[in-house]
Amino acid sequence: MTRRKSATKKSVAKLRPALNRSASTELDTLLARFRLLAALRRAWLEKLWSEEGAPSARTVISQGEIEANLADRDSPEAESLWLKKDDSARASLSSLAAIEASIANNESSRLAEINRVFALSNEESDLLQACLAVALDPSLARVCAYLQDHTGRNYVTEDLAARLFRFGRSSVWSAESSLFRWELISARDMGPGEPAALTCDPYIRDWLAGRSSLDALLVGVAHIQEPKSPLRSWALNESIDFIKQTIHGDPPERVRFIISGPRGSGRRTLAATISAAVGLPLLVIDAQQVDDQAWPRVFLRAQRQGYLERRAIAWTGEILTKRLWPNVPSFPLQFVITEPNQEPPPIRRSSKEKSRCRRSE
Repeated sequence: MTRRKSATKKSVAKLRPALNRSASTELDTLLARFRLLAALRRAWLEKLWSEEGAPSARTVISQGEIEANLADRDSPEAESLWLKKDDSARASLSSLAAIEASIANNESSRLAEINRVFALSNEESDLLQACLAVALDPSLARVCAYLQDHTGRNYVTEDLAARLFRFGRSSVWSAESSLFRWELISARDMGPGEPAALTCDPYIRDWLAGRSSLDALLVGVAHIQEPKSPLRSWALNESIDFIKQTIHGDPPERVRFIISGPRGSGRRTLAATISAAVGLPLLVIDAQQVDDQAWPRVFLRAQRQGYLERRAIAWTGEILTKRLWPNVPSFPLQFVITEPNQEPPPIRRSSKEKSRCRRSE
């Protein structure tokens, strides 16, 4: 329904007390926050639309709408003032403050973890929450369309999020944001003159919902390698001590641990055993199955999964001797499994990362 069908003085929405209910789970709380923000925005817009008057049946854009736009009646300042004066809005703001305090104080939540891992600002976390809400409850896509007064914009946009979270008229997020660099959310081009559609990445949605799964780009090329009892000849203590001292040092540094040996010599098992000894399960990825074009994104998604699920990563495949390590902050422990007398290209000099080579025999 467009505003022209709904905006009469009698139809202005009242904020319903049901929105004040307490949420029982983390996701319920996040959804409750988005719904309440949307309800506040809806109430304000419907107040404005009701004041425009009913449009003529023959007009596409009403005279009242033009007057409202020229008078800048939907300014952030005007909306903020109304929120402070309207009794129903003030009650909802009180409920919203309680919900937001609950989210901020829950330092053990998955949202808090993803904020820490990717160093998200408050504004970045807000945008992620908006995209997550629509991903968790697709019916909210219609709410997005209504709030943007455009049936085709049934998705989150930066401008919509800026008004929901009261950041002002336009976006406060840049292309350099961790949200986009780590592909936590994606921006889909919707054509000339249209704002980009922002969507939460499916793996991020599932992880925040407490479901562990393999990232879509890693399906078919990655698996979990289980550790086994080490052979006596492996003498692991030196390698384990080196890794612990490096990744837990002051300052901590990353380790790229190269394991060289012939096929069948237990290279992946050795990597899994060392990784388990430092408290990390191991995700093995066959780089040979990844083409050159997909390599940077697969590498990034692997690091993202490593950070969120606390998994070391082992790379296999002869192609690794020809590929540069992408310029992405890698998970602290990476293994590179090679054939004898092979080595991957050196790490970029700017990277705080140490390499150690060990032969598997």
